[in-house]
Amino acid sequence: MQQAQANPQAYDAATVEQGGEAILHLAAGDDVAGKSGLFFNGMQQAQANPQAYDAGARQRLRALSLELTGLSAA
Repeated sequence: MQQAQANPQAYDAATVEQGGEAILHLAAGDDVAGKSGLFFNGMQQAQANPQAYDAGARQRLRALSLELTGLSAA
């Protein structure tokens, strides 16, 4: 799995108000009504890290998460 990089310049800084507006828009905006499974960066639809679309990576992450937390698959 790819390691997360701590690089503050890699992300757009947003105020609490901007973050709140984005959440409200996604919850109640007419242009996103009925849409699911999308990734947003603030108010803009975007692509997640390519690893998020990798079924094998998701399976390995789930298995590792279950192992580290001591939980069993439901």
